Amino acid sequence: MIQIANCTEDNCPKDWTDLEKSGESHLALCIVCFRKVTHVETIEDLKARTEIGEKAAIHNEKLKNQ
Repeated sequence: MIQIANCTEDNCPKDWTDLEKSGESHLALCIVCFRKVTHVETIEDLKARTEIGEKAAIHNEKLKNQ
């Protein structure tokens, strides 16, 4: 599963497949918080997005391996 890894909303869908797609394969929109979510490939990218206040999703296997 690709999960939204850095969201603190109580009712966050957490699953990338539940988000509204934007037409670009790496971007989606969360209709709960009305924020853009970027699909990232690495933990470093996830950390960088988190540092600038952006929402990001990553494959949960990569989270387990950190």
